[in-house]
Amino acid sequence: MDLFHSFLDIFSHLEPYHFLLLVFAAYFIENIFPPLPGDTMLVFSAYIFGLYHYNEHIVWLYLAGVLGAIAGFMMMVLIGRHFGRQFFIERNYKYASRMFFEKVDNYFLRYGWGVILGNRLFFGLRPVIGLAAGMSQLHRGRILLLVTISAFVFNAGFMLLGKLLGENWPLIEEILRKYTGLTLILTLILLLLILRHVLKKRKNTKKSERHFPLFTPMYPGRALLILLLFFRRSFSLHITLQIPLKAVNYPYGKSKSIRSFFMSIVTRFAPSPTGFIHVGSHRTALYNYLFARQKGGKFILRVEDTDRNRYVEGAVENLLDILDLLGIDFDAGPGKEDENGPYFQSERLQIYKEEVKKLLDNGHAYRCFCSPERLEAVRQQQRERDLPTSYDGKCRHISAQESVRRAEKENYVIRLRIPDTGVCRFHDIVRGDVAIDWSRVDDQILVKSDGYPTYHLANVVDDHYMKVSHIIRGEEWLPSVPKHLYLYEAFCWKAPEMAHLPLLLNPDRSKLSKRQGDVAVEDHLKKGYVPEALNNFLALLGWNPGRKNEIYAMDELIREFNINKITKSGAVFDVKKLEWMNGQYIRKMDKSAYLKEARKWLNGVDINEEKLDTALMAIKTSLSTFRDIPQKLAVFTGSPSEPDAGAKEILDMDSTREVFRAYIRELKTLPVLDAESFKTAMKAVQESTGVKGKWLWMPVRIALTGEMHGPELGYIAEYFGKEENTKRVREHIDQ
Repeated sequence: MDLFHSFLDIFSHLEPYHFLLLVFAAYFIENIFPPLPGDTMLVFSAYIFGLYHYNEHIVWLYLAGVLGAIAGFMMMVLIGRHFGRQFFIERNYKYASRMFFEKVDNYFLRYGWGVILGNRLFFGLRPVIGLAAGMSQLHRGRILLLVTISAFVFNAGFMLLGKLLGENWPLIEEILRKYTGLTLILTLILLLLILRHVLKKRKNTKKSERHFPLFTPMYPGRALLILLLFFRRSFSLHITLQIPLKAVNYPYGKSKSIRSFFMSIVTRFAPSPTGFIHVGSHRTALYNYLFARQKGGKFILRVEDTDRNRYVEGAVENLLDILDLLGIDFDAGPGKEDENGPYFQSERLQIYKEEVKKLLDNGHAYRCFCSPERLEAVRQQQRERDLPTSYDGKCRHISAQESVRRAEKENYVIRLRIPDTGVCRFHDIVRGDVAIDWSRVDDQILVKSDGYPTYHLANVVDDHYMKVSHIIRGEEWLPSVPKHLYLYEAFCWKAPEMAHLPLLLNPDRSKLSKRQGDVAVEDHLKKGYVPEALNNFLALLGWNPGRKNEIYAMDELIREFNINKITKSGAVFDVKKLEWMNGQYIRKMDKSAYLKEARKWLNGVDINEEKLDTALMAIKTSLSTFRDIPQKLAVFTGSPSEPDAGAKEILDMDSTREVFRAYIRELKTLPVLDAESFKTAMKAVQESTGVKGKWLWMPVRIALTGEMHGPELGYIAEYFGKEENTKRVREHIDQ
């Protein structure tokens, strides 16, 4: 396995351009010496490379393969023909040499370079497909690995047979034909099994999020053929193979094994039903959702409702409604039960009871009979001595027999027996290598006196039985990781990969809190923020796709998301940036959807119903949130406001009166005044007066509204109509 470790480690450090050179060289050499099984290993190498490097070099990889294949073939045909014959003859490949070169001559003479080029173009696809499979985390990894290795073994075996048998190459040909037939049968069976898996998954997946895993094994001596079915702009293949190996660098961080390469991705969002949904929780749910969807994995919603004192009635229903509104749909959870449920922790108490008994039996947990008064007295003494407050371990040394006896008549909690000395070391995808002294970790309460488990026990047990592969949560949970890892070790379970997200901060860099503004998703939705804008804004708080563009639809976020690019430092929740982004989303809404939503925010505005749509379209481009609608509509509901000093200066200009007179003349020629005909009229005014730019448009705006800036002028003119336009403009001519 050390050889395999070394192989993987090499590819984890390759740069893309190194790999392109490798592809070119491999195909060049393979086309000069065809019996070499270079393409077999090249496809597998491309697959491994793709696991480490999610990049956009597929086109260049393809070109490198094609150019290498063509260059090698030309070298063989034009220069190396005699050398090649001599090479194979010397190695007792006489029959193979004659058969191969006769075939080459026949191809060249009968079909010419066109067929040769087409053949090479097809061969160049093989490393591309391997790279795509690796990048998309192939689901059928066990089969892929076995087929790749078996193909390599068969190739090596046939070469050895050729060496031993010499002139008896026809016998090897016969074996090849039989093996190819068997491969075709196995390929067909595999395709049917995968198709069944695809169709089953298709039923449970939204149309825009469907991912189709599909590939076939390779034929001996040739390439691994992977059939990728592209649907819209997304495809996905996922890996289930688990191989215990040494820690290496791979896309999700370091681990005790390389199993994350080959496991099915499962993430979870596990909120407590204690009231509103914090924007930080929204981001956590979003990141878990994006990662699972990108990898074609499973996203779970689990309700952690074991703290009955903080439980708020109706909070679960509110949570489900908000997630639905945000477009963050889960694969399993309340209302979507599966074999790993139930997904309310209050319905899993028997599971926790059984698991904590194991901890008591093996000595990793103990009963604590200390009263709340004693614990408070201990903490007070520690505070007076400027020590961190923690349990002093009084009950750690009670014998098992005494503990059982006292438990029959005394109240108790169950605590985790944390090691006294040493350091807990672990790797976090965002934080890197982390070390925490066990002396700083308290003997955590696992089960409270009322029999309900705490977050720490229930969280670990549920993550294990729900097969969670990646835990993505806020950095406030980082100090709890040693407790959780110790529980995994005590249960003899493998711990998931972990990524702790940076804090959301106020503009003054303090932790985001309600004292300085709204922190609930519900509050922002009530202010007229678009759900898609909230998703977009929060996705970029702590992660940057590395592009200039800042507007991303959900499918684009799924495609671009990279867990390795999440930053360590806190992200400022900039309300002005959110308002700008929300305004962009409002502008992008189609007319019918915008008008339907905008009408919900009128709040009793007294406005002409027949012209309401025109007024709403006029203010569309100036909105930051839908809550601004009543204020923005004020320009349509009364007389023009009194112009300020700057506006009066524009009204007093000689060119302004010329514009007004020309505008009135053009209005008389229009059969109907709407936003489009207004533009036509203003263009005619420009041509007749020679006035351009702000000196053309701003006087008309001031005359109609009294303001220098505001809603779209064409819609304002349309709303007031020809008569009112003429009246308001004429008033300024007569002054």
